Amino acid sequence: MFRLMATDLDGTFLDGNHQFDQKRFASLLDRLDELGIVFAAASGRGIASMRELFADFRDRMYLIGENGSIIEERGQVIWSRTMDAETVEQLFADLVASPYVDKNQLIFSAEHEVYALETVDADYLELAREYHPQIQLIGDLQEMQEPIFKVTLNLREAEVQEGVAWLVQHLPGYSVMTTGYQTLDIVPTGIDKGAALGRLLLMKDWHPDDLVAFGDQLNDRQMLELAGLAICPENAKDEIKAIADRVIGPASQGSVLKYMEELV
Repeated sequence: MFRLMATDLDGTFLDGNHQFDQKRFASLLDRLDELGIVFAAASGRGIASMRELFADFRDRMYLIGENGSIIEERGQVIWSRTMDAETVEQLFADLVASPYVDKNQLIFSAEHEVYALETVDADYLELAREYHPQIQLIGDLQEMQEPIFKVTLNLREAEVQEGVAWLVQHLPGYSVMTTGYQTLDIVPTGIDKGAALGRLLLMKDWHPDDLVAFGDQLNDRQMLELAGLAICPENAKDEIKAIADRVIGPASQGSVLKYMEELV
């Protein structure tokens, strides 16, 4: 029997409306508690968004947010990695030097706030607010009040492959993580969901075989490769299906929660 159940959110645990059945989830947590199994949500979402989503359950689970940049245990932060202001300024300069990056399609994630420039593209802002409801608009980067976990950007659809290749080549010391087809997260090298779950396993003195993980996107690869049992919904990327131990039904039909219930 596994000891840690971890899941991605959007495209995996959540339905097409970015929600989940809270009554069934509460019952699942009850059953996991009986068995001594820990539940973790691991997402590229901002930690503030995750706290809001799991407001009624934070004291019963782990939250791993910002693509592995922060770990919260039952409502308390136990580990995090941020970038200081000087580092963020240089990263911003490097990004806007790219022919593929639009500075008006960038957001900056901190623990309590998510920031975008006042000149942010209106359509991009509307899209970003699906995952970060409270985005604070700023005139320049000096107005950010907290250290930053990651920078999120959107590439033009026709330039995704070229844009990713450029960023990988020109951003040494950073990982370029695909969270959706056109959406990328830029985080310091060594930050990902798998590394965060590895830290959690180490804290618990558990083995990767004690982990069952669910994911659908390329930023889930590391945690699925780490897990003793890796599961993905049928809407997952082909690269993720290739490394999964099992492929189940689509996320839109609540297949992940159903499978979790069947596991225990």
